[in-house]
Amino acid sequence: MKKKVLLIAFLSFTAVLSAQISAGLSVGINHTSWKWDVDNLPFAWPEYQSAYGWRAVLLSEIPLHKQLRLRTEFGTQVYANGDIKQLVFESDILNGDFNGTTYRFRENYQFWEVSVLAEVMPIRKISWFYIVAGATGGKLTKGWTSLKALGPDKEQLSGYSIDVKNDNWHHNSLAADLGLGGNIPLSKSFNLKLESRFLYFFNELDDLDNVHSRISPVMLSLACVYKL
Repeated sequence: MKKKVLLIAFLSFTAVLSAQISAGLSVGINHTSWKWDVDNLPFAWPEYQSAYGWRAVLLSEIPLHKQLRLRTEFGTQVYANGDIKQLVFESDILNGDFNGTTYRFRENYQFWEVSVLAEVMPIRKISWFYIVAGATGGKLTKGWTSLKALGPDKEQLSGYSIDVKNDNWHHNSLAADLGLGGNIPLSKSFNLKLESRFLYFFNELDDLDNVHSRISPVMLSLACVYKL
């Protein structure tokens, strides 16, 4: 009899919890600052300029309290850096153009990530506002470059693939998340989430002793969430 009561209680709790689960899709952009330092170089290492990337994840939420929700996310994110490069080709010299062509250069690094986050509503009377904190684990899977000519009628160059699968790269990552957000209700079942988060990475991007690389992204995302 006791086992039946516990089973009924467990099933009832599971049913209530399942009825409160929300799921949705979040898309957004990030702005990533880069730091690359190489030890014992006879020349200055070029600076990597910050650039915008993108992010797309699936998410689910479970309310644990009136002022606390647990959220999980799974998806992909691309972090990028950029620079302006002046390239001079043989055709430019033959035409008397020794300045060459100005290109916008980008390096792109794609991660697949899983996040576990807590949403805390610190002010009960302002229930739409929340603080979000947690952790994000990721895996570096792809890297590539791109070049875009800034002048009209200039030759567009294709980028190349970056080999991120060798031992020079730190393939797994772990970061702490901290940010602010707001819920915008559209109906009883749908709401939008506008959120900004900062990620602090505990590990470097490379796995070399004489190279020190670290990224510091700030994300802005918009999510559409549906209560199941």
